[in-house]
Amino acid sequence: MKRAAIMTLVLTVLGLALAAGAAERNDLIALDSSMFTEPKVTLTGFGLNEPEPSMPKTGGNWGGFGGPMVAYLDVDLSCFDPVSEYPGTEGLKDGMALVGGFGGAVYKNFKFGGFGFGGNTAVSGAGLNSNREVLLTIGGGGVFLEYDYPVSGRLGVLAGAWLGAGRLSLNVKGLDSPPIDSRVAKWTANGPFFMAEPYLGGRFNFTDWFWLQLDLGYLYLDLDSSDFTNYGLGMDMADDDVNGAFQATLKIVYGFDPRSSKKSSW
Repeated sequence: MKRAAIMTLVLTVLGLALAAGAAERNDLIALDSSMFTEPKVTLTGFGLNEPEPSMPKTGGNWGGFGGPMVAYLDVDLSCFDPVSEYPGTEGLKDGMALVGGFGGAVYKNFKFGGFGFGGNTAVSGAGLNSNREVLLTIGGGGVFLEYDYPVSGRLGVLAGAWLGAGRLSLNVKGLDSPPIDSRVAKWTANGPFFMAEPYLGGRFNFTDWFWLQLDLGYLYLDLDSSDFTNYGLGMDMADDDVNGAFQATLKIVYGFDPRSSKKSSW
């Protein structure tokens, strides 16, 4: 009995010793593995993990622009057939090409400024008693206002209006005065008019300072035919009033749009 008790005690001590040794080895393994764990370092002092600051707005709300423009006015000129259509000619052809310029300022989505334009058309040919030449000249100017809505950084659509005044001049050379007199005569008449044109358009920005704009509108004008009566000959040079017509305008624009510095992508 005494021998069995001693053996039991010895086995118990050995079991406790083995358990303690195993626990110590596990702690060493855990310590060794922690030595190879990559520490997390936050470089806040260098701003690498900090949020990017927002870019300050530049350019403000104001800008400016200007440039040349070309237009085609689809006006009916058949009212001048009494003086321009005669044997040897077909009269003045409808439509006139116009050239001009413009300039103004930009405030947010609004553009405003002034413009001017001019153009002419002519016809000549041998009449019964003279070599008649007819020159029709138009010119005008005024102010404009536009609202430009940016579809993207480079594309925009707009609505605007012209308001101004102009003058149309009719110059006739070679008109016999009176018909039995073969001498060459000259005759000129001018008709002033007010005009207004609402239009829609679009623009494409090639750069922040250069863009093209295409407008389509209707130019309202009313020019009385009585302004073109040759009282010396008792002859009406126009048999009807000059009325409005559709107009297409291409503008080549140079300038600074404050919105381009804030949104330059597509």
